[in-house]
Amino acid sequence: MVALSVDKPEKSRELAASIKIPFSLVSDVDHKVIDSYDLYNAEGKISKPATFVLDQRGIVRWSFFKEDYKERPLADVILDQLKQIK
Repeated sequence: MVALSVDKPEKSRELAASIKIPFSLVSDVDHKVIDSYDLYNAEGKISKPATFVLDQRGIVRWSFFKEDYKERPLADVILDQLKQIK
């Protein structure tokens, strides 16, 4: 599990430490990955909220997009999608 942010690495590290996330928070300052999935919100200068499940070859098998960052898929939903990948 990896999270992407447009923030600088120092800010990403501080955020990850402050909220104690148990996975990597990676900085995509140039938003190369974020742009490749068309997730950059130029108005807010942030990434739109999204969740992806990729298989071992890097193929997107499931995705979840919402404009409101407060709307996220439940862990059970993501885990169910992961179980479907063989």
